[in-house]
Amino acid sequence: MILQAVAASLWLVAGCATVDNPVPGSLAWVRIPGRSDAQVHSALCSVFAERTFKSRLDTFTPGTDSYKMTFERKPGTMNRWAYSALLETGVQERVKVAVTGDTNNWLISLEAFMVSNSDASYEEEHKLSSLTHDTYQQILDSVKARLQ
Repeated sequence: MILQAVAASLWLVAGCATVDNPVPGSLAWVRIPGRSDAQVHSALCSVFAERTFKSRLDTFTPGTDSYKMTFERKPGTMNRWAYSALLETGVQERVKVAVTGDTNNWLISLEAFMVSNSDASYEEEHKLSSLTHDTYQQILDSVKARLQ
């Protein structure tokens, strides 16, 4: 029985790892063809703002082929429950977005973290697991849908 559970767990992990992810280590990604850098940037800002994220870092400059953005918000219900031990230290949900490419093919990828001590001079990032993939993939899919 225990061996079956271990085998099933390994199969699930291996199955998740075989997805063709063009950015190793990213939690979610999407390709967007045929849009300008400004259109992609605007859609990212709008979609994250609609989900109560606030922009913390934005290196976008028109005409560039890559930039980074960081968004933060108070954690949602599930993340508050999962990271309840960190709540006393001031926790934020942080999403780091990387955009690369050109108008023929943009690649947007992201990583997500819970950040403890987010109000202090020292903070600690806790990378979210692949179990949260769907949540963040839906955000990027919304960006793509907005641009179609």
